[in-house]
Amino acid sequence: MLAVCSQHDPQIATPTVQSTTAAPSTLPPASTRSLATKHLPPGAIRFDRAVVVDANGFAQPIASSTLFILHGWHTKGGVQWGYEHLCTNGYNFKWSATSPDGLMRIAILPQTRWENNNYGAPSSSPGCQIAPYTNAQAYLVHLVERWHPGARVLDYQRRKDLEQQFAQYNSSTPMPLGRSRTHAESGEILFSFDDQGHEMRGSIAAVVIFATMRTNAGMGEMKALRFDSYIHAF
Repeated sequence: MLAVCSQHDPQIATPTVQSTTAAPSTLPPASTRSLATKHLPPGAIRFDRAVVVDANGFAQPIASSTLFILHGWHTKGGVQWGYEHLCTNGYNFKWSATSPDGLMRIAILPQTRWENNNYGAPSSSPGCQIAPYTNAQAYLVHLVERWHPGARVLDYQRRKDLEQQFAQYNSSTPMPLGRSRTHAESGEILFSFDDQGHEMRGSIAAVVIFATMRTNAGMGEMKALRFDSYIHAF
């Protein structure tokens, strides 16, 4: 779940997140870093390794994910645990990095889970909501409206590269009275919004895992769906 927001009309880029269970590595001594900086070629862009820390989920703080951010950006947040996250197995992400001037930001947004059905049943999982979003685009439009009220959607594209990374979720299983199916769908939405008088652009990408169960016990088709969003980027 990552976010890039910047002033006016920048090129939007989504950093790559690499999962790891290793502890954060130690940075080189300051003298070594200064020497390396002096020998950078003209036009070079310097990145720092950022670590998203889970400080409470285990016996000691560990690195949940790592990524590279521009040098000098400020980070905050990490993995959070609590009863409010029962729907997502008790934990969630809330992490961001901001440029020194405050005009650009990337963020790992909280993952979400929701359900839907055609027979009026409540959610089967504690803390989860009933929601009507049946594809990645509908979910992303809702997410933009919730995070930036009044935002204007500019474009939507499927992210088949992300879908390929989650292809292991794609399956279809016959059942005595129907069929269950799981598949991954991903998309990215480009939007604009106003931030204290500044015209901003942002993009959010998400991978949504759809789990659908269709049954027919002689009373017409009954359909139950569960949706999990795993990656966001704005």
